[in-house]
Amino acid sequence: MEQQRATFLDQFVSPLVMWLLIMAGAAACWFAMPHDALWRSQWWMTALLIVGVVYWITMMRGALAVNPQAGQPTVNNTVIVDRGVYAIVRHPIYSGDVYLMTVLALVFPYGWTVATCGWAIVVFITWMLLEEAVLRKRFGARYAEYRKRVPMIFPKVVRPR
Repeated sequence: MEQQRATFLDQFVSPLVMWLLIMAGAAACWFAMPHDALWRSQWWMTALLIVGVVYWITMMRGALAVNPQAGQPTVNNTVIVDRGVYAIVRHPIYSGDVYLMTVLALVFPYGWTVATCGWAIVVFITWMLLEEAVLRKRFGARYAEYRKRVPMIFPKVVRPR
């Protein structure tokens, strides 16, 4: 594979930039949104939180187990990883992040929490799409084939044969 020069988009799609955006949004939500509960928490929300944390940990550990580049800027990716957790979802860490933010918004139903989690989800999905653009450019047809086989955020449920 011929080495391509990194573009501004390649450099911009960085975990540091993404987390800076999320933290800035969280700070804005803290100051702009109400701190009173929007609804009352229920017992099942705690169970949902436990499932959310377990899912997030599973996705994070699964990604790091098979992809030492997970969590690094996309521009550093040198191969398409399609085994392990990457065989059922293209962005396992973001999948866990989105699920966990959704659960946190339900379990801690304060105006600022819901707004912050919503902002984080928007940033995560935007980042997935930006990373997809970088990976499509870098890997071309091989990445297009991978995209056809594996969903972006919701894990593929494998039916037993």
